[in-house]
Amino acid sequence: MKTILLIDPNTIYAKKLKEKLNHALKPMAEITVATEFIPRSNHADLLIIHESHLIMDNTNKVQIPKEYQKKFIIIFENDFQAKKIADQNNKSYLSLSRTTKLKDWVQSILSVLAENQPKAEHKQNQVQLLFTFNQKKRHIFFQKWLIEQKTYGRKIFVLPLKPLYFWNYRVNFHQGPDLSDLILQIEQDLTLTEQDLGQIFEIQKDGMFVPRPGNFSEDIFAYGKHNILKTCRLFRDFILNQEKESIGLIDVEARSFTLVKEIAALCDKFHMDLVDENNFGNRRAKEEVATFLATKSPHVQFVPIDISG
Repeated sequence: MKTILLIDPNTIYAKKLKEKLNHALKPMAEITVATEFIPRSNHADLLIIHESHLIMDNTNKVQIPKEYQKKFIIIFENDFQAKKIADQNNKSYLSLSRTTKLKDWVQSILSVLAENQPKAEHKQNQVQLLFTFNQKKRHIFFQKWLIEQKTYGRKIFVLPLKPLYFWNYRVNFHQGPDLSDLILQIEQDLTLTEQDLGQIFEIQKDGMFVPRPGNFSEDIFAYGKHNILKTCRLFRDFILNQEKESIGLIDVEARSFTLVKEIAALCDKFHMDLVDENNFGNRRAKEEVATFLATKSPHVQFVPIDISG
């Protein structure tokens, strides 16, 4: 978990902001509050500092203290002052204000955390799988997962294998090759590469890449198991060969658990909820999960979904 230190003399404002942001950022980061700079402040992954703790010269240019070795965020009293300082285009900090909206706070924090993240010597691209029995848990998990990947500055690809009415993403698409076109080429035994798969993906406002869908909501049910698995293998090759550190998520819904287990064998991590209510359906779900855990390949890491807190 990333550590964030908020230094602000207005303790009432600081505590309220901390509570809102901790709720939005958990479990990726946690904010603590201080009223002044302390020696261990620079050990935090991110500093958020009120303007009163910084020195301005006669041109309102921020004099950056030598203690601040990483990019940080300055809180100004109003948007006018924040914009004025931001116009200096200094890459050492971001300028926000007491009236900045929560969603803008979250995006700014994620952006700076990503920049402050030490660059790994060797990238390790991964393909992960998401399957849940509880759809509320799916939605909450996915939003947190997406924020976490952004925090690490990864390139994010999502491959939905479910009817279009379950594509609960904020997406818009332009004309171009789509997922059904790719499946049709696979059915025709055409030779395809990961570059062919890459042509169906389009970047979205959330910063993730999603494939253009076919024309019909339930095309997924017409895709044979063999063709779905071949698509997943192609997706895995595509992710592993990305030059920038990348993560791929295969998001499966309304498909058989037998197919899910075969897809899991192609992935590095499998995110799945552990049902807890005592009813017939959940008892059968537990049996399926137990069978999977007993027979899964050792290279597949099973990660139970935890949305507590």
